[in-house]
Amino acid sequence: MDYTNTAQTGKSYTHMWDVDTTREFEGGFLFDLTTVPAGTLTVPKGALLKVDHIERKATLIKTAVLQLALTAIATEVRLVKGHNLLATDIIGIGAIGITVGTIVTTNADYDSITIVANSLGVLAVGSILQTMDAVGATGRTPVNPDGLNYAEVTLDAQPSCSVIYEAKGVQTAALPQGITAAIKTALKFMQFIG
Repeated sequence: MDYTNTAQTGKSYTHMWDVDTTREFEGGFLFDLTTVPAGTLTVPKGALLKVDHIERKATLIKTAVLQLALTAIATEVRLVKGHNLLATDIIGIGAIGITVGTIVTTNADYDSITIVANSLGVLAVGSILQTMDAVGATGRTPVNPDGLNYAEVTLDAQPSCSVIYEAKGVQTAALPQGITAAIKTALKFMQFIG
């Protein structure tokens, strides 16, 4: 009997949710390759996805976890690696949105971006920035996902993915991205634990 072993990456076999309780959107979605940095090989299981039911396209919703607290005078934002941010992305927290700009990846422990002092306010280490609808100091709205990527997807020329919108026992710590309160509220059929 012939079989092939395919090496898995990341947390593809980590228990993330109760698989018997998942419900997914009908049909697959073409993953939008323009939402990830060049050279990205996979979209991990549990990634946050926004879906377009008309165009049948899935877009990555990004979050970035602060590696260092942000003070009112800080102009450098240190981010935990693995965020998949692009220089044109708009991220923020609360009702504030900023454009990412140049991402410095030379440090082994964190990535960083430069901001205008106090443009994100004062934030504690571990705070989570999220994709926002526009740039501005007030009145911005987080862009929330419609579901989670069901299984790791290899990014070939036309990658497709399945998106689950319901699951019980979702292990927040096992997911590949930080989960904000806004995301938990938006994914109302997901039962997040931890």
